[in-house]
Amino acid sequence: MVDSAFEPKIPVQLSRRVSSGERDARGNERSQFLAPVELLVWSWQLTELAADSDGHASRTTSDASCSPAKAERVAVGDRIELPGEGWFRVVSTTDYDNNPLWSPGLADVKLRRVDG
Repeated sequence: MVDSAFEPKIPVQLSRRVSSGERDARGNERSQFLAPVELLVWSWQLTELAADSDGHASRTTSDASCSPAKAERVAVGDRIELPGEGWFRVVSTTDYDNNPLWSPGLADVKLRRVDG
């Protein structure tokens, strides 16, 4: 259940990744994306999080993030279209409900831009 102070109201598009039931030449399962549906989020923002690599360089780990209701079960591999910014791939999801003092019912979804 989402805390009323954090009710998702901003529409974005969600395309879920599912198995196609087929395998490629190497025996790996192929996936496909379902038709986009509206997903309401509490917030979204463009961010560029970088992780240090041996202290000499860094690499980008996410380009954006959004906060849908945890009950929507957004999963790694799904795609989300942010208004005016294009499509992004879900690279990680966490939730804030692991805290005994505060449970807003939101997920923290990290996104990478989809090129092509």
